[in-house]
Amino acid sequence: MVEPSPASTDRVALRTAILAHCRDWLPRAAIPAKVVFIDAMPTGGSGKKSHRALVAMLEEDSEPANAADDRALPEPGTLEATIGSMWAELLRGNGVDAGPIHLSDDVFCLGASSLDTILMAERIERAFAIRIADDELFLRTTIADQAALIRAAMTECAAEPIPDHTHRTIRNHVIRTARRAGQARGTAISPPGIGGGAPYIGIVAANALDDYDILACTIPLAGKPLTDDGLWFETGRAIAGQILSGQLPRPAVLIGFSIAGWMGWFIDRLLVAAGADPTPVINLDGGALHLSREGWMERIEPLLPAPDTAPPAQMLLVHRANPGRFIVSPRLHADWAPAGTRIERLTVRSVVHTDCCRPEAIRAFSESFAAFTSDPGRPCPLEPHASLSGTGATLFEMLDSPEPPRGSEMRDLLGALPAARIENGIRIPLLFLAVCTGAAEIALHTARRLSAEDPGFRPAVYAEVAILSELGRQEVAAARVAEWISLQGADAKMQARADPRRVAAGSWTAGADLALSSDAALDFAAGVFA
Repeated sequence: MVEPSPASTDRVALRTAILAHCRDWLPRAAIPAKVVFIDAMPTGGSGKKSHRALVAMLEEDSEPANAADDRALPEPGTLEATIGSMWAELLRGNGVDAGPIHLSDDVFCLGASSLDTILMAERIERAFAIRIADDELFLRTTIADQAALIRAAMTECAAEPIPDHTHRTIRNHVIRTARRAGQARGTAISPPGIGGGAPYIGIVAANALDDYDILACTIPLAGKPLTDDGLWFETGRAIAGQILSGQLPRPAVLIGFSIAGWMGWFIDRLLVAAGADPTPVINLDGGALHLSREGWMERIEPLLPAPDTAPPAQMLLVHRANPGRFIVSPRLHADWAPAGTRIERLTVRSVVHTDCCRPEAIRAFSESFAAFTSDPGRPCPLEPHASLSGTGATLFEMLDSPEPPRGSEMRDLLGALPAARIENGIRIPLLFLAVCTGAAEIALHTARRLSAEDPGFRPAVYAEVAILSELGRQEVAAARVAEWISLQGADAKMQARADPRRVAAGSWTAGADLALSSDAALDFAAGVFA
């Protein structure tokens, strides 16, 4: 309710001013759709305001709704229009209908979060073959500003020679200084991630390690992942060399997500081999890649310190928990044990890899981070499992339940998913649980949707064949197998699955561990149809 000044007689100008003020200060969902002018407040018999009369006046008002918006929309076919469409699609995936996005719209007012800037940075890299740091998007929040940022990066990229994979420049960015000026306890350094950037370190900086300056190392990879052509090896050695030469500060802690977490361990071992004390490593869901990737151990072993005499690595490992007997993520603690690393563990109750970097998870573990970095030689106070919201957490709780999911639960979950392509991190647990319901319609719908989105996604086709065979529809199952083989080549296990097994599903809670990505897990699930 707004009471204008008596001097304000131009209602058109007043309506424009009110809406402009609302757009500056309110999220889009809170901006009024219509401004109605009344001469006096309607009252009832008691003299109080009559809300019923106000509603009637609103409905009877002949003025048009405030649909007209004088803010500029992007011109079709422009970079601004592309960025607006990308944001609209990303927000729809979060259940937010942003409508047409104007050049001056602040994406955070439309419903975006800090995690969305990370996802957007990844989409920009895929679409334009350039790398924009997520903290840059965090600071430039309108479509116009982001398009200008991308144009500048594209111009810079075009002016640079193609990078030589053997002589790469490590770029160092201060993401955040210690929150209390002049009282930093040291520098936390993040190595590059799989794409060469450090997209998740901004979330850490916003939610933990307040007493440290936070620095991210990035490297231009020209579209290659860090795991290709020994780039991980060159990059790790280059960062360690910069630290030893004084080009980079000696880190008080190394921190990274996924491969960057492993890189933190590798850099620490290189520093120790050069005579430095161990650096605490906070590893966010990163595996012991040198023990699982072919040729990696042979490459780094000559550079590692002698295990019998060197102090062990000190690692705080944040990883996804495994629900019950179901394996949805690598058992990282067991994987790291042979590396001789002293490990403290924190776990996240979600099936999604990136949920280990969700702001809620980082905030929940911030005290443990502080304790570990202060004295990594002493056991730190560990927080309970971080329980999160979102689809990844919901799937985890379904798997961890003492009973398999009901059809109604899965129907509700599937109905809440956005129409966009299902994200990779939830495909396998979603498929497994849908089959475990024993509801043929739900199971087949899920398998077919996943295979339609990605025709090469074998688990979805295998599940569809298994369900059809257990339902006695061998001809349809055989036809689906033939279609798969024509596209992907011979597949003896798929071909054999077209025949019914007639073996009932085993116990949901007892028995050997099941890796959800395996054929055995889908055979177990299909047993409910037997």
